[in-house]
Amino acid sequence: MYHRLLAISPRTALVAALTLISFSGPCPRTLDAQMPRRSYPNSAYYDAFIFYYKGEYLNASHLFRRAARGGVATSRGRWIDSICYYTMIGECFYHMGRFGDALEQYNAALQLVVAHEGWTARIRWPEKLEPSQRTIPRPPTWGRSARNRPLARIPRVMQMVQGDTDTLTSLQTGGLLQNRYYMTVDATEVLRCTALAMRRRHQILGPLCRHDRLTDRLADSVARMQVPPNHWLATWRRALVGVALSAQGKTKEAVRELSQSLSIGNTLDHPMTSLAMLELGDIAFREDRLGEAATWFYEATFPAAKLSLYDDVGEGLHAGAVLHTMAGKNGLYAPLAPAARWSHREAEPLEVLLLADAADQSLIGGDVPGAEQLIDQARRVIGRSDMKQGPSAVRLDFLATHALIRRGKAAVARQALAKVIVRQQAVSPWLFQLATADRLVTRRAVSSRIAAALYRGVLREPSVRDWQIDPLDALAYLAFPKEAVLEHWFELSLSRKEHDQAVMVLQRIRRGRWERQLPLGGRLLNLRWLITAPPERLPDAIEPMRRDLFLAQPSLAASVKLSNELIERLRRVEPVAGDAQPAALAERNQILQRLGVLVEQQEQALWDLALRRVPSPQIFPPMATLEQLQEAIDPDEVVVTFLQTRKSTYIVVLRKETYTVESIGASRAWHTAVAQWLR
Repeated sequence: MYHRLLAISPRTALVAALTLISFSGPCPRTLDAQMPRRSYPNSAYYDAFIFYYKGEYLNASHLFRRAARGGVATSRGRWIDSICYYTMIGECFYHMGRFGDALEQYNAALQLVVAHEGWTARIRWPEKLEPSQRTIPRPPTWGRSARNRPLARIPRVMQMVQGDTDTLTSLQTGGLLQNRYYMTVDATEVLRCTALAMRRRHQILGPLCRHDRLTDRLADSVARMQVPPNHWLATWRRALVGVALSAQGKTKEAVRELSQSLSIGNTLDHPMTSLAMLELGDIAFREDRLGEAATWFYEATFPAAKLSLYDDVGEGLHAGAVLHTMAGKNGLYAPLAPAARWSHREAEPLEVLLLADAADQSLIGGDVPGAEQLIDQARRVIGRSDMKQGPSAVRLDFLATHALIRRGKAAVARQALAKVIVRQQAVSPWLFQLATADRLVTRRAVSSRIAAALYRGVLREPSVRDWQIDPLDALAYLAFPKEAVLEHWFELSLSRKEHDQAVMVLQRIRRGRWERQLPLGGRLLNLRWLITAPPERLPDAIEPMRRDLFLAQPSLAASVKLSNELIERLRRVEPVAGDAQPAALAERNQILQRLGVLVEQQEQALWDLALRRVPSPQIFPPMATLEQLQEAIDPDEVVVTFLQTRKSTYIVVLRKETYTVESIGASRAWHTAVAQWLR
């Protein structure tokens, strides 16, 4: 090496001399400077978690920002430690329901991931990992893991080389030399936050995520993550790749990568084990493999608890509780009570989440006093924290309203429910996706093909899964005015010559105008149709749903059966004129009185069902395709309908064999033309 250095050109030697002179001056605290004495992320970052796990999200976000100001910056921008700062600021906003602000932080973190691609090659990773001997201060109390694998002992911080690692090449190619030095980095936390930011971004954007350019850039970047040959770090790369593939909608490939990322050497769990399991659970749930999903969610809670990853514990147990209810199982989901006690004074948001889940299931089981006690307990935990303004408090108010319904206090409950739905609309992930998709389409940020796919996803009618996952969010969606967005979809369908789709959207617009005048956006009406409509008036796919509902609600089934029998008896009673037939009149009044009592009971049951995880398909008014409408038209009939949007007025003319859909201009100009013609 010494002889090779002597053989460099005079120009390179001059550059080297000038570079050495430039190193003699003082340097600011940046990556271009001498080695700092502290590690990154800095200690202020870890101190902020105290407030974060108390639900003091605003205070925590301020502290994470303060930590970011003490982070590392270069002439090229923020360094990799800011991945952690941005991600955790995003987490604070996420748990407050401020999804736009959260998405901005996650995007900032993930753009740094792309910008600093290859940083893992500069870390001095341990060659081999041993099982951790650390005693778990608060081991899980809600069961035992079927895997029962120990945690890997991973160094808290690692050395990362900075500057020029190949001095000779730098001298030969010219330019300034950067002195080699080492930074102390919590590389594990940087990678964990990378995976977390990708997962949260997918959860916020939903069906929009796969169409976003950053999603593809991230997938390419993490796939190129540099790993030493035959090194355990490949396990973490698989976790990152799996989360990125899931966001792209490539679930088969994602499952393969995630399944191989759960443990190091098939023996040791690690800080991304729980996140990978949660992602596998989400994929299994979306693909209706509910038993497998329940297993993944339950197992994810154990490595998360051992590492004090309380958010992962909460996600796993909450999803498990939802699946428990979907399966029709009686009683509380077994882990809820012991996990709530375990989380007391450790992670207050987790405790509130578990108490709310327990209250939800208590209401389903008919234990109204027990549910109200759990709601009050959760509210005391929230106290004056920032959770009081977020989705957790909204959900507790929703459950309290449900308890009022169960107690028969309908008038008070309905007023409270209207306010709860308005508050939910402000923190609704579905409505955030709706607004984001419409903004992308109207700004022409996506192609018409992608725009049509986005509208189909975010403007779907609440499905069985939507009601089972989050009935409050589905109610908020139904009550939200969507006419402007539907008009954009209608005009897009016309521009794409998708007239069948345009006719369906036109029906959605008109039905939406009507349903917004109904209680709960038509939810009660459709439940009423589900339980009382004659079988011949229902679509074939609805009858099994009614049968399942009556099996789960035998008292409601008996009430509906009895009311139908009374209606038949009433039809057989002779018409009564004055007091000519006192016996018939008495019988008629008796039947009507009993029917009145039954109908009142059924209405209370309908309000109860409307707030539960009970699916209610949109039955009335029925929707028809263009082909079905034409089949119903006689050969000598013509159906003409108009739709006035904010841009134009459209006329739809349907005949047995043909149809036309045309714009007749803006409504103002059209009105002027008609007025002139009439004069």
